Amino acid sequence: MSIGARRQLSILSIPALLMVFSKENRLADLMEQGRLHYNDSNTALNKENKQAKPYFERREPDYPDHIPLTHLERLGMIIGSLIGSYFHPERNEFIVGLGESTAFPFILKKLQHQMLSDPVGRRILRERPRMTLTSLDLDYLRSLPANTLGRTYVEWLDKEGVSPDTRVAVRYIDNEELAYVFQRYRECHDFYHAITGLPIIIEGEISVKVLEYFNIGIPMTGLGAAFAPLRLKPKQKERLYSIYYPWAIRNGLRSKPLINVFWEELLERDVDELRNELGIEAPPDLRELRRQQGKKLGSKSARKTADKLLQIGPSEDPYFEPIPENELHFYQRKGAVRKRKLPDIIPSSDLKILESVKRKAYRLDLQLSLCGLRLGWAGVIGLLPWIGDAICFCLALQLIKKADSIEGGLPPALKQKMTANAMIDFGFGLVPIVGDLINIIYKCNSRNFILLEKYLVEKYTAQVPVKVGTSGADGAAPNEGKPPLPPRLEP
Repeated sequence: MSIGARRQLSILSIPALLMVFSKENRLADLMEQGRLHYNDSNTALNKENKQAKPYFERREPDYPDHIPLTHLERLGMIIGSLIGSYFHPERNEFIVGLGESTAFPFILKKLQHQMLSDPVGRRILRERPRMTLTSLDLDYLRSLPANTLGRTYVEWLDKEGVSPDTRVAVRYIDNEELAYVFQRYRECHDFYHAITGLPIIIEGEISVKVLEYFNIGIPMTGLGAAFAPLRLKPKQKERLYSIYYPWAIRNGLRSKPLINVFWEELLERDVDELRNELGIEAPPDLRELRRQQGKKLGSKSARKTADKLLQIGPSEDPYFEPIPENELHFYQRKGAVRKRKLPDIIPSSDLKILESVKRKAYRLDLQLSLCGLRLGWAGVIGLLPWIGDAICFCLALQLIKKADSIEGGLPPALKQKMTANAMIDFGFGLVPIVGDLINIIYKCNSRNFILLEKYLVEKYTAQVPVKVGTSGADGAAPNEGKPPLPPRLEP
């Protein structure tokens, strides 16, 4: 075909294409398909009846008095109850809200599976017994022989001024059976107090919470065990960390699952035999310990002096101290800090060990800073699930081994206290995210460094010869025969 013919054909094809795609042809196609002027009679009605769907739609409750929560509501409840529980631990509504909002379904399902795998637990889930003044005859329990579980339980209730009806019903947990699992845990809490003899004062409550966490695994108990001691006085913390935390961790791990105990059927059993059967040893009498230590402290001024111990928390730093204003350089502002000097009364050999422990503890706990939060390499390594926690535990044990190389070694009680700090850190670290945050705040290596420094100061201060000065009224020197008080350790 010649070029002219091709050009003529292309010119003729343009009107043909315009005719095919013209508006008239498109309308004809729509008419042929039945789509021209088509109007759905229900469209207007559907538009009129269409309603805006609410952004937060609460589903139907699963059981009477159940209040389903959205994810945003649950998060707000966790934050609000956590803050309220910290500043007002005496208010029950905060504790209740924290317990139910953090009782995540996978944890309760694990407890449910634990109960279903045990014959007694299955029977508890099937019968669903409740512990109230209606189901428990307190007068009958008072008539039981001494040292029976029922008699011990009712005597504990009378002594502490509580009753079974003080345990409120569960409302914020989805699924009726999971709600009963948590209700059962809540109502059995007083039996844990009674069988251990721990009172409802804050130290006793924290000790029972630690026992429950390592035996049952309710998150609220772990949070209480981690944050509640921050409000205690140093003497109370020392008592908890040296005596009751090791006891609670040891017994919580080795005892039988307490959620599977049918307490109502054991009321006539001997308490000592029941404790042996469950694998729980009786802790030291907390009230008696407080009385004995109160007698040692004597007057109020002595008690205040004894409470002035170094505290390790989210903001305290045992490695630096503020510079006095008269020692500031021209380029330093008020509030500047410097490295805290170690006591010079410690011999050089032990001082080198203390310096090494201090350096390692600082790297593990406080060397880094993230958005104002002080953390160390242990906090970073601990983010690795399980493996990181095991590595941090080994590093903590290595630090304790280094501390044990001082002259004469560590006393057994002090070594046990340091190991308990490492075990607490490891136990909380097994909980994802929340446990890592607790470990960052807890700082077990810094705690062990402070314990070592305090021990060395007390040890070598007692060996310093006393200078005889002006005689007292009885003719003796004021400090004769008495070691001088160790200096206070400041952060």
